[in-house]
Amino acid sequence: VQLYVVTGMGRQLAEAPVFRAKDGGEVRSLFVPFTDQVPEVLSAADVVVGRAGAGSIAEIIRCRVPAALVPYPHAADNHQAANAAHFAARGGGFVVPQTRLDTLLAAVSSLLADPSRAAAHRERLAEMDRENRTEVIVDDLEALLAAQTASAPASATV
Repeated sequence: VQLYVVTGMGRQLAEAPVFRAKDGGEVRSLFVPFTDQVPEVLSAADVVVGRAGAGSIAEIIRCRVPAALVPYPHAADNHQAANAAHFAARGGGFVVPQTRLDTLLAAVSSLLADPSRAAAHRERLAEMDRENRTEVIVDDLEALLAAQTASAPASATV
């Protein structure tokens, strides 16, 4: 196991903590405040632990890496919880609420110990990545326009 941790700007650590594997060996870890090489980092990962913003989820899907999503509980309209729930329901990974971080290590370890489960997540991510996103967006826009047109007064123009 190796860790690559993007801490966020202003959250740098003076010294990286030392983690030990079950056999007592040191777990290699790198803590960085920022990376502009997200696809490379994600593509090298066996599992990602991250927030559930739309951009993060899009990158995770594109790189096809199973994820443990921890939605930011103070996001506007709790949209990260909705994003994470949808992602998990589609089979891309699982959700760990911030209030249950005590379960995160066991959940990630369980995924790493089950290659067939990880492969199933990658397969679902590949399916999500292949979807015709343009068609979905057009369908959504047409449905919104139809709803707006149906509810508009007869004299209004749309």
